[in-house]
Amino acid sequence: MNLEKVSEEYTTQIFNVPPKKLTKLNIKVLVLDDITTPILSINCSQTKLLDNDIYLVENLKALSNFSQLDNRDTMRQLRCIVYISTTDESVDYLCKELRNPKYGEYQLFFNNTVTKIQLEKIATNDHFEVVTSVINLYQDYIPLNQEFFYPSDQEKYRNVKSYLKQMSPDDPNSSMSLMFKNSSYLEGLAESVASTVISLENDVDVFYEKVSTKIAKPLALGVNRILREAHKNNVLSKKDSKDTCLLIVDRFSFDPVTPLLQPWTYQSMIKEYLGLDRYIVDMSRRDVDILKDDEENKTKDPAIYKQQQQLMLNPKEDSFFAKTMYKNYGDLNDAFQSYLADYKFKMKNKKTINDLQDIKNFILQYPEFNKLSKNITKHMAIISELDSDLKELGIWTVSETEQNVVTQIHNDADFNEFLPDIIKIFDDDKVDFHYKIKLLLIFGLSNYKYLPKLLHEIEIKMPTKAIDFVKNISKQHQLQSSKLSASDKQKLQNQAELSTDFLAGLAKQFNSSRNIDTGVPHDRNKDNIYMMHHPALEKLIYKVDILKGFQSVDFEDRSLDTALVKDLSERYKKIIFYIVGGMTYEECRVVREFNSDFTYNSKGKKVVLGGTTLLSTHDYMNDLESTN
Repeated sequence: MNLEKVSEEYTTQIFNVPPKKLTKLNIKVLVLDDITTPILSINCSQTKLLDNDIYLVENLKALSNFSQLDNRDTMRQLRCIVYISTTDESVDYLCKELRNPKYGEYQLFFNNTVTKIQLEKIATNDHFEVVTSVINLYQDYIPLNQEFFYPSDQEKYRNVKSYLKQMSPDDPNSSMSLMFKNSSYLEGLAESVASTVISLENDVDVFYEKVSTKIAKPLALGVNRILREAHKNNVLSKKDSKDTCLLIVDRFSFDPVTPLLQPWTYQSMIKEYLGLDRYIVDMSRRDVDILKDDEENKTKDPAIYKQQQQLMLNPKEDSFFAKTMYKNYGDLNDAFQSYLADYKFKMKNKKTINDLQDIKNFILQYPEFNKLSKNITKHMAIISELDSDLKELGIWTVSETEQNVVTQIHNDADFNEFLPDIIKIFDDDKVDFHYKIKLLLIFGLSNYKYLPKLLHEIEIKMPTKAIDFVKNISKQHQLQSSKLSASDKQKLQNQAELSTDFLAGLAKQFNSSRNIDTGVPHDRNKDNIYMMHHPALEKLIYKVDILKGFQSVDFEDRSLDTALVKDLSERYKKIIFYIVGGMTYEECRVVREFNSDFTYNSKGKKVVLGGTTLLSTHDYMNDLESTN
């Protein structure tokens, strides 16, 4: 289960399909749309394009806009490779281009299954018969690396719950057309998830989180239906004994706390404070002249300057980032000090030039020295900005308090012990409002029993709207919890205000020994006060009965009993875990550690993690606000 390998194989296939008409000239043109551009770019460099004789890359929409010009410049001697999505918009642009083609031969690749209607439309518009091949690939997702992925259409699926709320069939004002659109939306997401399974060539059993009947269940049913069709069409080989399962959960019901906690690993901190889009960090909004010693950076062109301030953090090309992306902040600084010392040592030796051989060695090694120098400058700028933000925003104190709230409050004595530290955050004018309301929400989600007491202490320090928001979100999470009985959920649903007496009756269900046992066998980060929390995903993948709390789409008529759960959990050696609502880089770290943990993962299980988007704390807070 290696998504990077799949991506490389697809790229090789796209670039190396032999021509059928233009066989003399091997120069090629590549045409992409807005969805396939990030799919291809994340694992394909400019050098690789040139190595495959691709000297021009065009956008399909821009190309088709010139197709109606009578005096259009044509290059019929060139072969055009088209790699686009299966959206109706992209197919329409393609048909527009084919009616007046710029190139002599078109080889079509789609990132998912193209429909019969779309094929007929393409054939009808291919007046000059320039299309020589049509191939379906299954990469309707962006592979971050070998273990992590998210949908290719990020704009559409970034906030699934907000969209589904707007389109909800439960709304009395919803028309049939809105309900159909809602179904179509989930269908598109199901096609994206199914394409991941097909590309990995693993036949899977599909499971969904029992408590998520409005999101995880319909998505699981949709994915299962698409995979069955793939079996019928011989796209995916059907296996009687499967060793792979697909687990689908809803972010909010499964683990709403992890995306709210301040992250402390290098990659996740960059995402949180600087912004990370795939491998690109945009530093143009920061007052940091990263390339101030570079002659090219002295240009006065703002567009060029902004482009120069976009830093590439690709672990394939940046060895330091590959080694440190999952390291915590303390270990990161130690690693950078060692990296810097190694650089200084090499530079010192570089200055010693005594003879012709030294000159020759210097010339040969200069490109590597130059690359190393720029890499040092890049990471120094990033780490300096992170350090500045940590101090300016008071993150050290905020994060320690968040971790104590989530992991250390088990009873009344614990609550009273940590209450002064919590109140101190709300009294500090230097702490941004975002971190105050986030802390309150973390408390409500992880210690619902004590929320009325905390609100009584800080209600005059926070706006009424913010307090109502926290009450509502915390209550909704409890209603979705599998730990509550149906009668308790009904009582909670009917309550207009939080009742301390009622919540005290639920204390044993939620707070007895929930945090005393970490739920994981290892002791990584046990002494790190900023990383005491273990995400629900980490606890789940280390469990023997991993399927507890899940329902199979193949056993809709009955629940999985204990014996069957244990049997199935032991059978599956490969797990594809999908979070509707987004995943975090901290959870990516957990999966990477699990896959390389030969001590506690002795059976060699492998996990691939996917989600509708990659979240920062700001992203997730915005999602919760939009669904409130």
